[in-house]
Amino acid sequence: MALGGKDVTQILAGGAEIFIGAKTADAAAGTLLSFGHTLKPTEFNFDFEDYPVETEQSIGLATSFIVGAKFALIFDIAQNSPSAMRIAARLGAANLTGSSPNETLAFNDPAAEFFQVAMVGKGYGTTKIDTYTFWNAQVRTGGPIPFGKREVQHIPITLDLFRDDSVITTPLTKGIYGRRVAA
Repeated sequence: MALGGKDVTQILAGGAEIFIGAKTADAAAGTLLSFGHTLKPTEFNFDFEDYPVETEQSIGLATSFIVGAKFALIFDIAQNSPSAMRIAARLGAANLTGSSPNETLAFNDPAAEFFQVAMVGKGYGTTKIDTYTFWNAQVRTGGPIPFGKREVQHIPITLDLFRDDSVITTPLTKGIYGRRVAA
């Protein structure tokens, strides 16, 4: 479908569903479970650090080299399960005991835990599904979880996305942060 000469199937419409699971040595073998639906627009953020090169023969920059890259996924989950709270608070898996709906979450010191994450959303005016998958993510920050009559309870999360230099199976290669697949 085209709108003003643009392919609108490349536009994500509405919310997305976030899937999350433990990081594995083989990214293609990760088991991801539904983490929740997004409440607000999800942001894929990137920032680069460059090293500028100047010459003494001319005024201004001659070129620059990329020396750093930072990627992040920022989303708001429109549900509040104990397992989602555990991940948002950077708590270890042992802090969550019992089974749904009778779970107990113990809050203590945060733990370093790495995840595989997928964001799945539907294209505009199509049945095409966009899937963004990242193999090495860690919660950088959560946010306040509101409890109140006039507020929808939600969990805001920012995930840092790291480059994965482990051995990843075909068709992926070393040094990848993630990928987007439209099907």
